Amino acid sequence: MQRLSDITEKQTRYIVQGLHDVLPEYSEDLILTQRIARITQKLSSNPSMYQFTSDELDIIAMGLNDCCFVLDDILKDLEDIDIPEGRLYRSEIESIAEVLGKL
Repeated sequence: MQRLSDITEKQTRYIVQGLHDVLPEYSEDLILTQRIARITQKLSSNPSMYQFTSDELDIIAMGLNDCCFVLDDILKDLEDIDIPEGRLYRSEIESIAEVLGKL
């Protein structure tokens, strides 16, 4: 995956989930929290990444990068049986964030 058009509908669901998972980290910034909520709402109703402005794509990339750090902390506390699924989720989030970081 190297372009925005390579992001699948399934991966947009990962984006929505990743932004939702990291949202509590931004609780002090009401404007950012509202923007992320608006982005997740838009993406939930329309899985196209082309609907977003450059600023919104930057916010998505930032949120997904922060989500990777949150997931690293969570993975430390998971039961052995849940670790592979958690790593897969983190890997998907990281690869999407890398694509967005190149735009």
